[in-house]
Amino acid sequence: MSNIKDRDWLTERDRNSKYRASQNKKILNIYQLLSYFWYFSSFDSIYQ
Repeated sequence: MSNIKDRDWLTERDRNSKYRASQNKKILNIYQLLSYFWYFSSFDSIYQ
């Protein structure tokens, strides 16, 4: 009985961690895009 309960808890925890990881990935992608944009815009200002 406790075994099944533990397994349920593990799958729930796994699902939560996967969800959190995907959220973190989204945030990272946005951050990367912003940093690339800043990088290229700074290059633009150097060459003007």
